[in-house]
Amino acid sequence: MISVLLPSRGRAELLARSAGSLKDTAVQAPEILVAADDDDPATVRAARQLGARVQVCQRAGYAGLHLYYQQLAALATGDWLLIWNDDATMMTAGWDVLIETVPAGVLVADVPSTQSPLCCFPAIRREAVTALGRFSSANPHVDTFWQDVGRATGTIFTVTGCFARHDAPVKPDQAYGFYEPGHQAELTACADIIRAAFAPVG
Repeated sequence: MISVLLPSRGRAELLARSAGSLKDTAVQAPEILVAADDDDPATVRAARQLGARVQVCQRAGYAGLHLYYQQLAALATGDWLLIWNDDATMMTAGWDVLIETVPAGVLVADVPSTQSPLCCFPAIRREAVTALGRFSSANPHVDTFWQDVGRATGTIFTVTGCFARHDAPVKPDQAYGFYEPGHQAELTACADIIRAAFAPVG
């Protein structure tokens, strides 16, 4: 099963469209988990109406996006954890099967989008999260973090034939220094942990 991690705020209609696109195109119903702020009851209500599991959080804003994903990942029960946005729409029928049948050894199944490569929707195999000991980096760009871990370790795979539409424009002012030395050092350390955990025996 795939668990979808979906933070949302103040966009109940978009949330319903986004989650609906995932459910309507999946072969097996995904587990959808929504993080909503404690001062945003409309989003909490909309998520519950969708049948999603809801995590009510203290507001962290865009700069704290990784905190939302970390909380959702801790609740997820799926074999794969898909990073998703409330302004994205799944365009591919059977997307869940395409992710779950990627080649052996793949830890990061990357779903392309209209904003690729600047905005990606990677699904991370649970074993990778367990090996790392956490889901999120110390940076809001959790999607790019896992994409880069996958590239650094040779465990990423673009899910051919699977595509997401992403309506939001890329915002250069929200880069938050992902490629600054501190974050690059964290990325290197995390890649080393993943590489060691999945190194072939013998």
